[in-house]
Amino acid sequence: MGSISRLVTSIAAGFLRETPETPSVQPRLKRAIQARYDAATPDLQNARHFAMADGLSAREANNPGVRERLRNYARYETANNCYARGMVNTIADVEMGSGAHLHLPRPLKAGESLREGLKAIEREFEYWAEETGLWEKLWTLRVAKATDGEGVAVLRVNDDLQHLVTLDIQPIEAEQLSHGWQQQTFEPGHVDGVEVDGLGNIKQYFVLPEHPGDATITKDSEPMEVIPNGIIHWFRRDRPGQLRGIPEITPALPLFAQLRRFTLASLTAAETAADIVGIIKSSLVPEEPGDPDRTMELYEMHRGMFMELPDGSDISQLESKHPGPQYKEFKRELLCEIARCLNLPKSFALGDASDYNYASGRLDRQEFDRHIEVAHRFCERQVLGKIWNAWWGMASLMDGYFSDEAVALVNTMRPKWGWPKLGHVDRAKEEQGRETALRNMTTTLAAELDREGIHWEDHLEQVAAERQRMEELGLAASASDQQPPKEEERESDEELDKEAA
Repeated sequence: MGSISRLVTSIAAGFLRETPETPSVQPRLKRAIQARYDAATPDLQNARHFAMADGLSAREANNPGVRERLRNYARYETANNCYARGMVNTIADVEMGSGAHLHLPRPLKAGESLREGLKAIEREFEYWAEETGLWEKLWTLRVAKATDGEGVAVLRVNDDLQHLVTLDIQPIEAEQLSHGWQQQTFEPGHVDGVEVDGLGNIKQYFVLPEHPGDATITKDSEPMEVIPNGIIHWFRRDRPGQLRGIPEITPALPLFAQLRRFTLASLTAAETAADIVGIIKSSLVPEEPGDPDRTMELYEMHRGMFMELPDGSDISQLESKHPGPQYKEFKRELLCEIARCLNLPKSFALGDASDYNYASGRLDRQEFDRHIEVAHRFCERQVLGKIWNAWWGMASLMDGYFSDEAVALVNTMRPKWGWPKLGHVDRAKEEQGRETALRNMTTTLAAELDREGIHWEDHLEQVAAERQRMEELGLAASASDQQPPKEEERESDEELDKEAA
C-alpha cells in the first residue's frame, strides 16, 4: 500500500509541477466573456415588472403583518366568491375524503392471538377517531391550510370523552399561534409564536388562550408554552428556513378580484342596456341652440300604445353587447390559471367536464392523482404521525387493555394509513390491468388493496365469510352461472350465430 501511495503522490506531483524536460507554455490571453440572462437585464420593462422583488429571508418575507393581510384577503375572497369556495372545498374533500384507515403491519407467520391483538388496536383507534370527530377536524385544518396558510391544532386531554383514551384535538386559528402582544420580539430564535434553536429545530410553541379578534381578549392575555409534540402545525414549506405558512391561494387573489370585477362590469352593462327601451334621434338642425335641460330627457312609455314622433325624429332600440362573445372564454381561462396554484384540473376548478372526451379526462386526472399521493404522504408525516404517537403513548400504558404481545410489536413498527382512492374513469380497464399485473406477479394483492385503503387479510377473511354464507344459502351455484362469458366464448358464439343464419 505504501508503494501505491507514493506512486499516486508522484503522479499528482507531475501534474502540479513542471519538469525541466517540459518546455514552458506561454499563457494565453484570456478574453472576457460577456454573458447574461435576459430577465436580469435592468431595462425599464423588467424594472417595472419586478419592482416589488426583494431579497428578504423566508421568515421576514412572511412576517406577521404580511401573513395577517393575506389571511384576511383570502378569507374574504373565499367567503364571497363561489369559485374560490368551491375550489377550497374540493381540495379538502379529495385529499381528506372520509378519512384514512389505520393499518398495523401483521407478520405473515404471526399467531392468531397476535393478529387479533393488532385488529383490536385498529378498532379502538377507529372508535376514538369517530368519537372525537378526527376526520372532520382534519378537513377543517385542510381548509385553513388553503385559506389561512396553516392548519393549527392543540393536542389536549378531554376527560368528557367516553373512550378510555382521553386524547382530543382542538383546532385553533393561525392568529393564536403567536407571542401575543410581544410578538415583535427580537430575541434570538423567537419567530412569531415559534422558538427554534441554532439548527432550526423547533423547541416550543406559544399559543394564545383566546383569538386576538375576540372582543374579550386583553393585553394581559399571556401565551401558553406548548411542546412541539403537542401542536399540529400543518403548512407548506416553499422555502428553506420557513417557519410559518401563507395561504395557498395567495397567487390567485388578484385574479379572483379581476374575475369578480369583470363579471360585475358585464352585468352592469347588460342591465343598463336593458333598462333603456329606445333612443329617439332627430335629423333636424335646430335654428337656435337647444335647451340644455332637455338633454338626455327620459320619456315614459305605456304598454300597447302607439307613439307619434315629431317630424325628423326616429326611434331605435339600444343594442346590448354584454356579455360579449369573449365573456365565457375569458372566465374559463382565468379560472384555469387560478386553479394551478391548488393543482386542481380544469374539470374540478370549473365544476364542468362537458368539453372533455375520455382520453382528456383520464390525462387530466393523472397529474392530480400524483398530487393527492404527495399530499397524503405530507399529511402522514406532519399530522397523523403526531396524532398516532400521542394516542398510542396513552393507549399503550393501560394495563390489560391490549395484549402484551401486540403492544411489544406495535412499539417497534411504523403504522400505515390506507386512503380511499378516487374512482377510475374506466373501471373495467383498471380491473383488467390489475388482473394482468397479479397474474404476472408484478404486484401483490396487499399492494393493490392498500391503494384502496383495505387490509389484504381483512379482505380475504371477508371474502371467505361471504362464500361460506353463500354456500349455506345455496347461492354459490347461481352466482357462478351469472359470470359473464370470456371474450373468446363471445366471439365463437357470434360466429356460430352467423353460420346458422
